[in-house]
Amino acid sequence: MKLKRDVLIRMNAQAAKLPFADWNLYHKSVVAVLAAFFVAVLLRAVTAVDGGDVYHESARVFEATPEMMWPWVTTTQDRVRWQAGIVDISRLTGAPAEPASTRLLFWREDGRRWSAVERTEQVVRTRVFEVIQQSDRDDRRMRIELVPEGPCRTRVIMMEWIRATAYRDRFWAFLYTDARQGRLETSLDALGRWIGYDPQPCSEG
Repeated sequence: MKLKRDVLIRMNAQAAKLPFADWNLYHKSVVAVLAAFFVAVLLRAVTAVDGGDVYHESARVFEATPEMMWPWVTTTQDRVRWQAGIVDISRLTGAPAEPASTRLLFWREDGRRWSAVERTEQVVRTRVFEVIQQSDRDDRRMRIELVPEGPCRTRVIMMEWIRATAYRDRFWAFLYTDARQGRLETSLDALGRWIGYDPQPCSEG
C-alpha cells in the first residue's frame, strides 16, 4: 500500500508540473519568434544602409534582327512610345547612342511626376545600350542587351538597378518590387507591338 501511495504521489506531482512545462515551452517559442523578427528587421536596416540597390530584369524574343531593334532601343522618340513610365525625353547634349551624351527624362508613375538626367554610359552598336539616370528621388541604371538567336530573331534583355535617395524608401523598397518588375514587362510588351507595326522585312535565310 505504501508503495502504491508513493507512486500516486509522484504521478500527481509530475501532472502538476506539466502545465508549467507547457507554459515554459510556449514562453520560449514566443521569445524565439520575437528574436527572429527583430533580427530580420535589423538585417533589413543594415541592408538598406549598406546596399539598397534593387535589381529587376525581363526579356523577350522578337522576330527582328538586332539592326532593326537598335533604333527602337536608342532613339528618344521611339523610347517614349514603348518604355513605360517615360512621358517625354528632351535632348541635352549629343546623340543618345553616343557615350557621355545626356538627356532630360520626364517620368510619371503612380500619379507622381518627376524628371531625371540620363547619361549614356556604354554603347556596343546593335548589342548593348546602357545609361544612368539621376534624380532627387533615386539613381537608376538601365541596360538593354540585344542577343541574336537566329537570322531573324533577337532576344531583348532589359535590366534595371534602382537605389532610392531617402533611407525610408530603400528600407521599404521591397514593397515596390512587383510594380517595378511589371513596368519592365509592360515596356517589352509594348516594344513587341511597335516592332510588329514596323514595315521592314525580316525573312529567314
